[in-house]
Amino acid sequence: MFFTLIRTFFYLCPSNSKKLQTIMSDSPIIITLSHQKGGVGKSTLAFNLAAYFQKQGDACAVVDSDLQGTITEIYNNFSEDKETIAGVKLIRRSAFKDYKELLKLNQFALIVIDTPPYLSEELNQIYPLSDFVLVPTKPSVKDYLAISKTINLIRMAKAANPNVETGVVINMAVHSSKFNAIIREELEKEDVRVLKTEIGQRVEFTRYELYAGSIFDTDDEKAQAEIAALGKEVFTILSNN
Repeated sequence: MFFTLIRTFFYLCPSNSKKLQTIMSDSPIIITLSHQKGGVGKSTLAFNLAAYFQKQGDACAVVDSDLQGTITEIYNNFSEDKETIAGVKLIRRSAFKDYKELLKLNQFALIVIDTPPYLSEELNQIYPLSDFVLVPTKPSVKDYLAISKTINLIRMAKAANPNVETGVVINMAVHSSKFNAIIREELEKEDVRVLKTEIGQRVEFTRYELYAGSIFDTDDEKAQAEIAALGKEVFTILSNN
């Protein structure tokens, strides 16, 4: 999908620009969160990225394609209508047969897809229609040893869709840990884009669902700033495509 109509100025301006009119393309932007292993924070990032752009004034939705159903369970337990949290709509997997149907949902400016922690056959449908495949990785020994699999995942996305933008985001980062720099360096050696934004290991990400819609409804300004920075960086890349 080509993105000449992406809303560059809207996303790169300060937060008071949310009153600006957005420029809509014929189809929603698709961001896919993907990793071949669990425990890297895909679901949390997927939902809060959508919540960030919803907060800016865009209509956003999430699709939970993970059989584990983390996002779906959150909606089932914490949404009054079972389909809306922090303004973000849940598109249940049972609502469509083919992922291409998502491209017709132009009532949304952005759809974020959370994928399972393994190489699902559905990725063959998801990658070709994605605008950005975002791969979270943790700064840990296990993730360091899994770098080759992360690189292969990026290459798989590119093979399925040569026009897709890809990037690794270091998630659950401990800022005193040397693994942040080590993982970044090893990935960049393989010509893999590693985003400048790093998401810290913050307690609020593990508990906000109990009392708030999204991380932006909490008092954790650092967590909010990190998610906002991630969203702006992803859309800067897309707008320069």
